[in-house]
This record gives sequence, structure tokens and C-alpha cells, in this order.
Amino acid sequence: MIERLPSIHDALPRGAARPVSRRSVAIAGGSVAVASVLAACAGNAPGDDGGVDAATGGPGEDATAGGAAGGEVLATVSLAEVPVRGGLIVSEVPLVVTQPTEGDVRAFSGVCTHQGCAVASVSSRGVMCPCHSSLFDLADGSPIGGPATEPLRALSADVSGDSVTVTLAG
Repeated sequence: MIERLPSIHDALPRGAARPVSRRSVAIAGGSVAVASVLAACAGNAPGDDGGVDAATGGPGEDATAGGAAGGEVLATVSLAEVPVRGGLIVSEVPLVVTQPTEGDVRAFSGVCTHQGCAVASVSSRGVMCPCHSSLFDLADGSPIGGPATEPLRALSADVSGDSVTVTLAG
């Protein structure tokens, strides 16, 4: 007959907290990780895309909750901040405002159509995505270099005095 050796559990009073095994910790940790991944994948309620267009990564039609020029105001920037033959990135939204020629102000989603990275810089050459070096035209957002094949989503840019109001394109 095999004799049972005393255990730490024998010294604890009945109903007291018991030490947790490594196996229990690993199982609990794995369960939390799986639950977190499932919650992240599930996103919002069914049918609710949170105002993001899955095809372009830009603001979706659900984001039109009123505002100027047929859509929600996404950003207002100073015209002086938008250089001619360049542009300004508004990373909070994300969007980009360009001015290909003096007085010709355009706006586009700041999400690259290649793999959804945020565009990071604007120069006289175009709007640049840092992830895979896609380059987009200042005037129409069309891809002019890199792996992207679709243009940036156009937004509406309305100039009034010295400010530019960007809304969803109507």
C-alpha cells in the first residue's frame, strides 16, 4: 500500500483559500486571452460599423449625423496651415487636406487603401503612406506609386474665409 504524504492543503482549515496551481493560472489566462480576441473581433453590435467604411477605412455613411454641406463636420482647419503644392494631415480623424494649386483645396480620408495604415506625410509629390510607400495624388487622391490600387476616399472641403471645413462628400 502507498502511503499518502502530507500536503500543504492538509494544514489549511476547511473552507480556507487554497493555493492556485500553475495549471489553473494557465487555463484562466488562456480563457481571458481568447475572450479578449473574440471581443475585439466581434466589434460593435450587428450591423453597426461604428461609422467606418470597411472598403476604404474612411468615415462611412453612418457617420452622417448632420452638419454642414450634407454631412458631419469631420474637421475645421486654417487655410494658412495647408501649403500650396502640399497638404495637412489631421491624424485625429484621420484625414488629409491638400492644396494642389493656389485656392484649390481638396480633402481625403487619411487611411491608405492598400492595407489601412494612416497616411503620414504630404509633399509636393503627393500623400505618402509609410507602411508600404503608397503615394497618392494631391488633386484627386489616386494612387501614383506603391502597391495601392484604389484612390483615397474623397471628402468635401469647403473654404470660407480663412478656414477649411471638411465633411463627408455628398
